[in-house]
Amino acid sequence: MPKIEFGTSAYRRDQGDMPELRVVNMMAEQTPTAQGGVTLMSRKGLVEAAETGSGPIQGEFQEPGTFDGDIFVISGGTLYRAGAELGSVGGDGPVSWASSGIEIVVTQGRTAYSYDGTDLEAIIFPDGSDVLAVDYLSQRFVYVPENPPVGQGAFFWSDLNDGRTIDGLNYATAESAPDGLLDCKVIRGNLYLIGKRTIEPWRTTANADLPFTLIQQTIASKGAIATGCSVEADNTLFWIGHDGILYRFGEVPERVSDNGLEERIIGSIGRRLFKYDYEGHVLVNVVTDDDVFTYDAATRQLHNPRSYGLDRFRASCAINIGTSAYLGDETTGQIWTFDGFADDDGPQERLFTAFFGINAGNVVIDNLWIEANVGRTDLLVGQGSDPVVEMRSSSDAGATWSDWEAADLGEQGEYRTIAEWRCLGTFDVPGAMFEIRVTDPVGFRCSGVHVNDPIPGRSR
Repeated sequence: MPKIEFGTSAYRRDQGDMPELRVVNMMAEQTPTAQGGVTLMSRKGLVEAAETGSGPIQGEFQEPGTFDGDIFVISGGTLYRAGAELGSVGGDGPVSWASSGIEIVVTQGRTAYSYDGTDLEAIIFPDGSDVLAVDYLSQRFVYVPENPPVGQGAFFWSDLNDGRTIDGLNYATAESAPDGLLDCKVIRGNLYLIGKRTIEPWRTTANADLPFTLIQQTIASKGAIATGCSVEADNTLFWIGHDGILYRFGEVPERVSDNGLEERIIGSIGRRLFKYDYEGHVLVNVVTDDDVFTYDAATRQLHNPRSYGLDRFRASCAINIGTSAYLGDETTGQIWTFDGFADDDGPQERLFTAFFGINAGNVVIDNLWIEANVGRTDLLVGQGSDPVVEMRSSSDAGATWSDWEAADLGEQGEYRTIAEWRCLGTFDVPGAMFEIRVTDPVGFRCSGVHVNDPIPGRSR
């Protein structure tokens, strides 16, 4: 019984009191040099990149070539450009942005606002409707109003390269179902109209009077649960369906969530999505009332990001500029990026669960050891210069736990260190569950967990 399973995807299901598999601040990667082919890698810590307004950060936007590539931020209901205040943006809904390169339009579910490099102007929408979402395609801004004056399912478009001018006759209506629109997204040159029960992709035409038309036979029969519950990621659309399931757009909607995540989504009053890329991981973040769950579109695994001193991740939105991600704080005006292995100079807990199932009888566990990156700390003095990894065990599927026990990860250069725990006791049905964590500010990876397995190599 040498190598045992360890969680590469987080799982929690309250109904049925299922044992929880935790993966906190770690992500699975395919690793050809690992014996099992999979490694858990710790994310880097959060460091402050900027502070804008008093917060919370409600939205961020940046586009190369648009207004010198400056970052636009909505903090506490105020729009900023490169830290300079531009004016107030009313509304309390999810932030939606669009840009033509010479104009930016933004809305928070109420009035849409246009910025042209000189001033911020409220857009007068036909019949004064509130605007839920906006995007840009083929020289026109596309708007999804909350209560269209011409009936539900309608969307409008602006004059060419003029987001402030919207003719009351420049509209069309989603065709597959009269279910009302909640959002819109432009992905790979197509406009996705996101309704309460369906999603319709539309394409551009050469007809100036009707510049968009439905793409036949591509309609998804799963709508969105709310505005702000869809993102572009991995060159396609991800959304939380009206049934509480996280989907990926394809020939048919592809379910990518599990029952545990869906339980969390359905039990939450508010839900939304935001996305960022991190070192090859395409991360779709599901925000609920009390937690954040991150689906990795590259590996199809789930983990929980957490921030020091909080029960959840502190980010509420994100953008990527080049290879760097910038995350807006859900409470303060801080914008974070990734560097080092501490969260805002505080500890960052990296944690995962491993499980050794027992079907009958008793098993004495003499030792537990992990395949880790020992002796690799960059720190020569202070916290992290002599890092440790901690372990605790449970014999009742996680209902109760032992105290944490520490094992060495090795000072710099101590490459033959073995992170090991001995004399763990006797376990029976259902088995032995272990949680393993690191809080020192060092990189941490785990490629294997072993029980009652002789340590390989010569005497250490």
